[in-house]
Amino acid sequence: MKKFSDLTEREVLAVAIASEEEDGRIYMSFAENLAERYPQSARIFEQVGIGEICQIGERAIDIRGAGHVGRRTQSVTCPRLASAAGP
Repeated sequence: MKKFSDLTEREVLAVAIASEEEDGRIYMSFAENLAERYPQSARIFEQVGIGEICQIGERAIDIRGAGHVGRRTQSVTCPRLASAAGP
């Protein structure tokens, strides 16, 4: 395993994107587990999860297009990306 200081810029970006994806999955999992008993709290966790996933948006697509092998992210609609795409 490489030391962080030995990673290329592309590798650092891939680590950062993978971390954001994982954070998003964790928040979405919390939301799912809380939904029935604590729906308001679940909505908060869901919004944070969507925010984490949407933060990486196009950057993740660019990296994957260049051969990055990552886990699949749950499909979500990112309001900012959706509005940028137009009607």
